[in-house]
Amino acid sequence: MINKSISSRVKSFKSISAYAQYLLMLSSIILASCSGGDAGSPGTNNPSARPLNLGADNAVDVTTLSLVETEALAEAIYIVMEEIDINPPTVGIDVVNCTDGGTETTEFRDNDNSMSLTSGDNIIGSDAACQEGSAASDGEIRINLLASTNPSANRYVGEFIFDNTVFSFDGIDVALDGGANFEVEFFVGIATFLSVSTLEGGITISVGASGSPSSTTETITIRNLEREINASGDLLLGMNVEFESETLGGRFTLATGSSLSSLAGEAPSGGSIILSGDDNSAIRITGNSGVTNPQTNIAIDEDGNGSFEIVLSSPPTWVDIMGSGFLVGLP
Repeated sequence: MINKSISSRVKSFKSISAYAQYLLMLSSIILASCSGGDAGSPGTNNPSARPLNLGADNAVDVTTLSLVETEALAEAIYIVMEEIDINPPTVGIDVVNCTDGGTETTEFRDNDNSMSLTSGDNIIGSDAACQEGSAASDGEIRINLLASTNPSANRYVGEFIFDNTVFSFDGIDVALDGGANFEVEFFVGIATFLSVSTLEGGITISVGASGSPSSTTETITIRNLEREINASGDLLLGMNVEFESETLGGRFTLATGSSLSSLAGEAPSGGSIILSGDDNSAIRITGNSGVTNPQTNIAIDEDGNGSFEIVLSSPPTWVDIMGSGFLVGLP
């Protein structure tokens, strides 16, 4: 969708595809078990607006859905901006035919006539029934560059906006609306910095089987997210995110208690993630040190007394709950 690169566009939304498949599976399981109750029925008394009770029965699902969802959006913004940094678009409008039908249009509005990416410029990618094998896309992505953008220093600051953007993968439709402020900087070697915070209203993600009139909607509001990898490949991650989930039937928050940290190529060994729900119920996620892709440690405070009495005996790995592993620096 951006910069005439079909492969980059498909790559950038690979994690959203994985998220969509997980969401559909989870939604079908929850709805099948509800037997008509409104606690998990999308559209009934707006269940996603009610605080969600967190406990041992939903700890893995809540953790996985929230982390995969956050990662999918952050990774999409990062990869698109990385492609723009490597292959800057040319001024004007460029239309290409997609391999299996439809078109892909990229427009670079050089509003200050500088012939380069600067503050105030716009990049607009729009697809019209663009089909690439089993992947299809429609709608628009807009990037509005703001002050402090400096391509010569590989630094970009701006707004990344989804406007009725629909991606289809293997019979699943994912529709995104809303936007985020971002800052991304590519240093020498592998060192990078990414900051994301959603615009007012957050980003809505609707997922459904292709051709089906029904879908489930998630709203994510990223108050702040900062991911930094230094020249040695070591990671530091901090975030504060709010969710309203039709799939899970309530709202909850996710925040790093202290920033997650890890050495190059390893899963997080320092810091923690805290998910908070109704009546002070909470889930705490920590890691182990010295092992690539270790198990997480997940502890639960079901009664909200501040003590995490329940510890999962067979917790998932970081890769299991993170999707691609982008947020925590795993390949």
